[in-house]
Amino acid sequence: GNFWSIQEHIGHLVSIESLMTGRLDDYESGKIELRAADMTNKETEESSYNEKSIKLILEELRRVRDKTVKRIESLSPEQFSKTALHPRLYVPMRLVDAMYFFAEHDDYHLARMSELIQIYKSKTIVNIQ
Repeated sequence: GNFWSIQEHIGHLVSIESLMTGRLDDYESGKIELRAADMTNKETEESSYNEKSIKLILEELRRVRDKTVKRIESLSPEQFSKTALHPRLYVPMRLVDAMYFFAEHDDYHLARMSELIQIYKSKTIVNIQ
């Protein structure tokens, strides 16, 4: 329907990882405003995640996220207080705030995936009876 599958939610996290790494570049280079997200989610929509194995999508998420985490771990404490304007919210945001914002976005998609699992389980039980 009009809703993403579990594969598409995981794939979306893969697709937007480049936004986080791009924003890390923005902070490191001293940009005044962070790059904007593609609110149409074009990359996610065009990536055909439903045609891919969930295992492969999860492996890709782990690969790209591990790379981002290693990069974040290499930053100095001072870098976390660098500030840039968030392009959609129009508020200055420290790097540490942007990371929290990104984590909240992940949490939203994890919650949606949990809901989908529960829906699937309830339909499976109903169909068996």
